[in-house]
Amino acid sequence: MKPYSIFSMTARFIALLAITIGFSGAVYAQDGMSEPDTSKSTAKSADGKMKQLPCGGPSAITCPRGMSCVDDPADKCDPTKDGLNCPGKCVAGGGEQSKIKQPCGGPTRIECIGGMVCVDDTSDNCDPTKDGLDCKGICVPRP
Repeated sequence: MKPYSIFSMTARFIALLAITIGFSGAVYAQDGMSEPDTSKSTAKSADGKMKQLPCGGPSAITCPRGMSCVDDPADKCDPTKDGLNCPGKCVAGGGEQSKIKQPCGGPTRIECIGGMVCVDDTSDNCDPTKDGLDCKGICVPRP
């Protein structure tokens, strides 16, 4: 085996470093590219219907800026019973006011989103002074 000098090893290291930096160059946007307008989606599925962006659910997918996540009434999932397992759909703007109470707290520690706060759900039989963190709450707008 041939012994290498310290200068030879240094030269090899610098050469490898230069190659690595050369291959990791920056990516630049093309002229005329801007942020997409998410309020008007023109994407269509194979059957020709407009696509709905999914949100929420177990993966806690968030909507793009300018859109909010609301419950999808077309699915058979009830967010008051299934909580975070229910996916929603993204809609433009602040979204329609949902008549369904959004659950929060409880053993799963679900958090409210969009500046809402979690309060005790008075319609259930759970007393937070006795049962503590095991009681679910509902999300309400901040006063």
